[in-house]
Amino acid sequence: MTEKEKSYLPFILITGVIFTFIIIMAIAVSQSFGDMAMNDAINSTGIQENQSFESLNATQQLSYYAGASLTKIPPGSEVSLAISFILAIIIGYVLIKFTARLFKGLFLRLFYFTSIWALIVIFQIAIGYLIFGQGIFVYYFLVATLCVASGLMLIWLFHPEWWIIDTIAIIIAITAAAFLGSSFGPLVIIIGLIALSIYDYVAVIKTDFMMKFAKGVMSAQLPAALLIPYDKKNSVLGDGLKLEPVKDRFERGFMVLGTGDLVFPTLLAVSCSLYMSMLAGYVVGFFIIVSYFVMTWVMTYSKYSEKITALPGLPFLCTGAIIGYIVMLIV
Repeated sequence: MTEKEKSYLPFILITGVIFTFIIIMAIAVSQSFGDMAMNDAINSTGIQENQSFESLNATQQLSYYAGASLTKIPPGSEVSLAISFILAIIIGYVLIKFTARLFKGLFLRLFYFTSIWALIVIFQIAIGYLIFGQGIFVYYFLVATLCVASGLMLIWLFHPEWWIIDTIAIIIAITAAAFLGSSFGPLVIIIGLIALSIYDYVAVIKTDFMMKFAKGVMSAQLPAALLIPYDKKNSVLGDGLKLEPVKDRFERGFMVLGTGDLVFPTLLAVSCSLYMSMLAGYVVGFFIIVSYFVMTWVMTYSKYSEKITALPGLPFLCTGAIIGYIVMLIV
């Protein structure tokens, strides 16, 4: 092993530690979401914990659907929720596409800014509820939450350096994984992970779409990836991020792991923690991290490493997540 190869290992380990933190926090935040949603449902409509979907009246069913992204959904409602989610994506895409033309991209930028700001607010509320319970619902905590979210977004707008991009990307990954992972059962998510893995392979290996997309996203300093600098002097603002082929991987300036690679496999860990057990969620998370190290080994130390310009992460990471799920079924 050369000295250069040895020096790459710390960055793999740092990213692995951050990835592990995201999985653990996503499971914890999903539990917080579930507690808040269940308490609200019980207080407002009289729903009892573990009550079957068929036994709920129309008002109670509506309440469950409204909180479906915040807690384990009731039996019998997964298909309807999945269809609703797909329709929401299609309608949102159409609205954004045509409205962006009318406002010359202004609407799209405002939508992106507002969405991230809202995720940061939700993340803080979930963490606060996890620690302090109902005591967080006071005006000064909510004001502080809004100020912190606004402050982070302003820093990102005016000084989008790698550390603020990473901070927001981690919050996005945790909150999105907790939200979506608690909205679908493991089997539904596994089907989605298989489809996304195939898409990721085609987009990275068979076409150049994902590289073009990544260049466009990172040129705008969007928090769509985890960036670990190879040197403390490296700067996204000053040096940029080189995604084109390079002779030496360190010439890129940063180790990059997309937010999608962090979020999608973590969905299964979150779902298993709710629908199976907390242990199942952590076991799936363990296999995700193992698959991450396998992926980085292939990309960095294997005999194929010199030929690899970009490697699709989801086929590795999602496979690891699914293996963890199968292990828990067998055990």
